[in-house]
Amino acid sequence: MSISTGPGGSDLAESSVRIRLLGGFDVEVDGELIPASAWRLRKASELVKVLAITPSHRLQREQIMEQLWPDRPADAALNNLHQALRVARTALSVTDGAGQRILVLREGVLSLCPTGGLWVDAEAFASAVREASVASRLAGHLAARELYRGELLPDDRYADWAEAPREAVAQDHLTLLSQLARLLEHEGNREAAMETLRELLQHDHADESAHRSLMRLYALDDQRRMALRQYERLRAALTRELEVEPSDESRQLYREILEGRIRPAAPTIAEGAATSRGVGLDSPPVLGESSRPFGHRMVGRRRDNLPVQLSSFVGREREMREIERLLASSRAVTLTGPGGAGKTRLAIEAAASQISAYQDGVWLVELAALSEPALVVQAIADVFDVREQEAVSLVELVIRHVDDRRLLLLLDNCEHLVEACASAAQALLTGCPNLRIMTTSRQSLRIPGEVVFRVPSLPVPDPDGLMDVAELAPIDSVRLFVERAQAIVPTFSLTARNAGAVARLCHHLDGLPGAIELAASRVAGLPVTAIADRLDDRFRLLVGGSRTALSRQQTLKATLDWSYNLLTEPQQRVLRALSVFVGGAPLQAVEIVCSGAGVGSSEVLHLLGELVDQSLVTLDDADAEPRYRLLETVREYGREQL
Repeated sequence: MSISTGPGGSDLAESSVRIRLLGGFDVEVDGELIPASAWRLRKASELVKVLAITPSHRLQREQIMEQLWPDRPADAALNNLHQALRVARTALSVTDGAGQRILVLREGVLSLCPTGGLWVDAEAFASAVREASVASRLAGHLAARELYRGELLPDDRYADWAEAPREAVAQDHLTLLSQLARLLEHEGNREAAMETLRELLQHDHADESAHRSLMRLYALDDQRRMALRQYERLRAALTRELEVEPSDESRQLYREILEGRIRPAAPTIAEGAATSRGVGLDSPPVLGESSRPFGHRMVGRRRDNLPVQLSSFVGREREMREIERLLASSRAVTLTGPGGAGKTRLAIEAAASQISAYQDGVWLVELAALSEPALVVQAIADVFDVREQEAVSLVELVIRHVDDRRLLLLLDNCEHLVEACASAAQALLTGCPNLRIMTTSRQSLRIPGEVVFRVPSLPVPDPDGLMDVAELAPIDSVRLFVERAQAIVPTFSLTARNAGAVARLCHHLDGLPGAIELAASRVAGLPVTAIADRLDDRFRLLVGGSRTALSRQQTLKATLDWSYNLLTEPQQRVLRALSVFVGGAPLQAVEIVCSGAGVGSSEVLHLLGELVDQSLVTLDDADAEPRYRLLETVREYGREQL
């Protein structure tokens, strides 16, 4: 069903009754808005809505009764109709007789504005989209876009009579955005075209053509990392909503971008002219372009130094949304979690998704390889190409450089230099009012205004549950294992024969992405059942990670060695002792078992708090008696140390 201009439609300037259905419902009569309180009966407003979305704006009395009171006997439905009609006419009677001339019941037919003077925004929108499609002019599409305020009648989302018209409006909106993106690109306004495609994908996550167009535009705009990430979003959307893989055309485009065969395009004549004016054609200024140069890394249109990720990003949709929310409300956000939890990858993906929100970009400072606290500020200065000067501290020079620019700074792997990172972050936040900082660390920085987000493990299956392949496949930890295993052995797949072993493996590795990826790297030489059966010896089994990764990320033991070696001797003592508890223990038991050898029982609580802060111990307070727990992988490591 489509919504089109009916006999009662007229130009907006000539309309005495104006009804808005997009994004909500309101009615104006002779320029006066009908207050919501005037619709004393819900069915009275529904009566007007049903007539407004009907192309002719007229319906037989029986048709209205069937739509609004389908389960009532005919005499009761007729009585309800007359009552709703009286209330609606009263609500519309802002001038003498207005209600009677707006809603006319004659010979069993109820009409809305039968003599004319009616304008309905949904009709105007549908008409504008049709006209724009025929004329194929940018101005027409922009005018149609201005009419769209949101979905049709969102408060009546579950009403059967609104379903078909709502779908028609939604499809018109998607068609408009798709055509508008093509026209904007043709006019040379690549940034506005990309923004339009992103808007389209918010409404239709699985529009493969829109994903491809956005990938191509990102690549042409020298944003290869964003183009590759868009392909991962496409894969996730198709898997989640349609249970299919991307088409050959999409995969081919991905390979071309990955291999660098699609290169940044030179600005078109139109784009060059728009840039010289400081605005795009028929659009606001391009987001993110600063009037001042921002160091050597702001060459051209690049606004970040984030690395291109060569593997897929699995799951984490909820975490991404939460980090976006925290960054919107807080200036300092720290992602904490144990080694192997995926803090760095999550932070980079979250930062990448925020590039358009920061006018002066998103900038990564990698700290894992540093050993001296004094090098923290130097590493930040290097990212911004700030050089030392006599008589001025380096941190002051960085503050002057950043100044009031709007940017996001990502400090990755702060735990071994936490005090220096805290000092630098606080100084920068104090001196740069529009700066936001996100950090990854095993422990928080403990600076004013900091918000801590603990990165959870990936969801894992129940190893004792009877789950078939279809139930296991969507679980994020299983998806990660399968995708990484396929990168090693392309023919690998989740089958009924190996499903149980994969479920056990993901569960016993606590859903830690780092550990799961190391396990997946072994499938070339061991069947999954053998890997799962040998997890009691996981620290000798899970080796052989990427040769280009940091040495502490190449084996599971090295990952935990890194965390363990950052602890004080009393902290190590408590961690080792905690490993004797399977399933955790209450505080009283922990104080008894963990005290001794230089650690008094009164010190245990303080040391436990420090281990919680360093993401090695978790406090489970879901039960009546809180329990301190270790992830199974951390407990196995503690047992080995013990």
